Amino acid sequence: MLKASLALAAMASLVGAGTAQAAAAPTNSLTASFATPSNAALIQTNTVPVRISVGPGVTRVQVFNGTQDISKRFTKRGNAFVANLPRSLFKPGQNTLLMQARGRGGKGGAASRIAFIIPKGKASRLRVRTGAGASVSVRSKTPTYARLSVNGRTVSDLRANRPLDARQWVVSARDGLKVGPNQFVAETWDSKGNYAVKRWTFNRSAARPLADAGPGEQAIVPKQWMTLDASSSKATQKGAKLGYAWRIVKQPAGSKPVLRNANAVKPQFKADKPGVYKLALRATQAKPGQASAAAANTAGQDTITLDAAPTVGASGLYVGTDLEGYPGQQGPPENKLYIEGQPYAGDTNFTDSTTDTFVQLDETTLAPIANGTDQNITPTPGTITIGAWFNHGVRYSSDNFGSAIWIGNQQVAYNASPNAPSGSLTIGNPFTNLHGWIKPASSDSADDATWVGSDMLQVKTREGTDTPTTNTMQVGANTFPVTLPDGMTGGYQLVVLDNDGNVQSSQVYGVNASDQTSLDDQGPGHLAYDMEHAAQNTTFLLQGFGQLPPIPVTSYIAQTLQNFGGRADVVSRFNGKADPTGGVYSLITAQSPTANNKWSAWAAAEASFERTGTTGTQTALLVRDANANDYIPFNADSATPDPNGQNRYGLMPLIYGAPSSWANWVRNPDGTLRAGTAGENAALAAIAAEATAQGWVPTVPTCPDAPDVIRGDYCNTNTTSVQNLKDDVNAITPAAGPGYTAADMTTAKTTLFAELTDVLNVRSSIIQFQNLFGTTKVNGIVDAATIGDAINKALGGTADDATPSNLPAYLSAMTDMASVLPEIGAPMTFLSGAFSLLGTTEPGWNPQPLMDNVTVTRDTAAATLNSALQQASTDLSYYGDLIDADPVKLQQGARFFLNHTPDTTNSQSTFVRGASYATAQWLWGTMLGTAYSAYSADPSIGTNPYCSANMGAAGHPFSNLTGGGQWPSSGTDGTTTPANWLLGMDNGSGEGWATRDGMTDNLKQIGMPPTLTNPVFGLPVSTTTDPSATTNAGAMMPYFALDYLRIKSLPLAPQNQWHASPAPRGCQPY
Repeated sequence: MLKASLALAAMASLVGAGTAQAAAAPTNSLTASFATPSNAALIQTNTVPVRISVGPGVTRVQVFNGTQDISKRFTKRGNAFVANLPRSLFKPGQNTLLMQARGRGGKGGAASRIAFIIPKGKASRLRVRTGAGASVSVRSKTPTYARLSVNGRTVSDLRANRPLDARQWVVSARDGLKVGPNQFVAETWDSKGNYAVKRWTFNRSAARPLADAGPGEQAIVPKQWMTLDASSSKATQKGAKLGYAWRIVKQPAGSKPVLRNANAVKPQFKADKPGVYKLALRATQAKPGQASAAAANTAGQDTITLDAAPTVGASGLYVGTDLEGYPGQQGPPENKLYIEGQPYAGDTNFTDSTTDTFVQLDETTLAPIANGTDQNITPTPGTITIGAWFNHGVRYSSDNFGSAIWIGNQQVAYNASPNAPSGSLTIGNPFTNLHGWIKPASSDSADDATWVGSDMLQVKTREGTDTPTTNTMQVGANTFPVTLPDGMTGGYQLVVLDNDGNVQSSQVYGVNASDQTSLDDQGPGHLAYDMEHAAQNTTFLLQGFGQLPPIPVTSYIAQTLQNFGGRADVVSRFNGKADPTGGVYSLITAQSPTANNKWSAWAAAEASFERTGTTGTQTALLVRDANANDYIPFNADSATPDPNGQNRYGLMPLIYGAPSSWANWVRNPDGTLRAGTAGENAALAAIAAEATAQGWVPTVPTCPDAPDVIRGDYCNTNTTSVQNLKDDVNAITPAAGPGYTAADMTTAKTTLFAELTDVLNVRSSIIQFQNLFGTTKVNGIVDAATIGDAINKALGGTADDATPSNLPAYLSAMTDMASVLPEIGAPMTFLSGAFSLLGTTEPGWNPQPLMDNVTVTRDTAAATLNSALQQASTDLSYYGDLIDADPVKLQQGARFFLNHTPDTTNSQSTFVRGASYATAQWLWGTMLGTAYSAYSADPSIGTNPYCSANMGAAGHPFSNLTGGGQWPSSGTDGTTTPANWLLGMDNGSGEGWATRDGMTDNLKQIGMPPTLTNPVFGLPVSTTTDPSATTNAGAMMPYFALDYLRIKSLPLAPQNQWHASPAPRGCQPY
């Protein structure tokens, strides 16, 4: 575990006990971003034109194509660096460029990446479908990118850079359509480089004008007037004047949109409810004196699609699958899902006790595009599907009660049950509901739509006040204490959660020194039996405490724990010792199709005092698994329990909790909120009007869905501006005005002052990080250039590639940054951990995509690491928006940052301790996993096998690991057969084991350097002593290696040839 001793700097906390001092925002002179090519662009030319836009402080850029440094190919031109890169540099399919900006003195700035696609082979023929006028559609079996060009001009497409399996364009004059022959080119491609194209000519008659209804598709706000525009239409006859006729040709069921001045060039339109609307424009042309009937026969046509989407705030769109009421309740039909206040009913023929409702949204705009039942709604690419069913069979589930959400055709959330609770249909479906936020996909393909469930659950397996004979689990706000039976000195507590996070049971199992396998009323044998016979879709919280002797690897309980995601070899090493609170071992686990281990189908988090040397307990944040219908550990750490431990992961549940209305905005003395009176609301409106008139707030609000201009400035990252606004509000002299008293004005002023104080508390903590690490748009103190220089210095003159021989030195430099750059200290710990704690929200996510197409080298990894840290810093700013845009979250979020300040150097900070475990995992997954493997061997060949490689050389490649360096385990090779396994450097030769210089070179000094392992794993590791069960490489195996490293099996020689001469290929007993 990453020790808090990395915090070497004594940084002053920006956040005080009550009011934050405004922190200066980072400068932006070292900005840099890829202008071309666009993300996922198809490159067909012989060169790849690249343009990097930079800030005034950038003097050069480092650019890598994989491991190849191609920086010298770039030339500065004005405020950009440009290069035409030969296509021969790249492979077919997706390619990624990694860029790092540099300033004077080698100072580093923004680091970012761009991906583009090189076609593979010759293009295949694309089938297209053309319709009336100039409409074009394409379909594909799998989602592809697509592009349509007319006369060399690309037709606008709201989803141009998103892979879809169907696409349609309606071409108009603004897209390059002209009278006469037009050259059309339609193309599709995927990330593997598969490419299809069709070219054809379309002749446009001059008899009809070129009608243009505006952009082919446009997002609008429901219940707000918008102006249509046909002014780009063109007459095709000299001297002719255009006439216009607009009409609505498609609208959501039950909607009543309004179209004003339908014969004007710029009519007005208002959608009354969310959904997709389509309007058709009919343009006629007539010369002076020409009959209107003749003109009508030669009309030009065009259409425009308007996506009326629900209001989307900083968090996204909040969705709950609660049906309105429940069947059996008196009143209107209760088969409706409500999204942003809009009801959607699917099953119109429902009975009193059954219903089935599905709603489908566009992934990019979040506009509703369909609603119905499971029979007529199918999840497809480019859509988001939300479904709820009550006492009703659906084709997506074997359970009759449930909810599910899909992004594209991937299920991202699921909660279901075969029965109603207590066998009753009269209490609705709360036990199968889902709640959370949908963030739309970006139109540039940078980000897919995401689902973040609000149904998060904080748990703690042991309290810091427990004794060796007691244990207290905490699940949410509830505690579950147990005490060992008389005479017992050690035992386990097992808490079982159902699929909705409710505690189903809490049981204690006592242990005697001789009682490890028996099936009795209280011992571990009974514990194993209870776990194996628990209901489906459950989550186990297990805590061992007191004096626990080792459990044999082959015992019933050890095998059960391993089957549920734990590790038999870990519990076999209990030594009777416990952490200061009496904690010995903890396991949090639940079934998951994307389990984070290789030996079970359970997502698990595990901690053992014998392994960590610090604690055997865990604090964790549980989230709903997307497919397994249970709660799994999203992030867990083995930091010692502390007074704030129950809220260590409180930030994400706070951010992604259900939204609160600004209707309750007045702060009571006890901290609660209430609605304003008519006078207080009038006073608030008067302050907002004054702020606008005096220019205290920007003209465009930074919080787009704020209720007024004051709250609209709470997402402003410029704390100086926010501080000035706070001062302006404080300077107001309370006085009576139209509709309000002086007391009303005092209430409004006091509340706004408190809110702005909270905004500064939140922003100051966040900006502290951005001053250290920067974001993708601003540069910070710590940069990849400085990190890279430290690595180069540590490596000396060795080769760039991180080979087995120089990797330890490279890794040492990477993880020794706290001493090289003392100003980063604990914040480095927190932001590294943010990859798991804050950087993402999907279960099963890992940081490996950050390393795609980048082999570990001293230069590329430094830029990659900095790019990731900058993204984590950017994420923190986004989280600040989510907090500041909600009255309840603003109040609670400010308290959270005050009590859990992340910019502290305090080694006991819950932010530091809560993120350290994730940091170590990230280092394993992205750094160590590139050069080490776990090797498994059948126990029949012993702990010191004699092996012969393909080239005929023979030897004992693992002879120095005899004893504790080999880990007896079960199931690591995909079976339940006990096996030996060990950690070794991976030479990538395919020999089946790791060597340095050939078969006969034993793995000497395989332990990693202490400069790496001491701060990361908290253990003294020697490079001159062979690994053992408690030191060197062996000591760090259980919690990181098997999660990330490749597990390889030593090849077995044919048993009938054992001890033959010459030695057969493979391994045999010595």
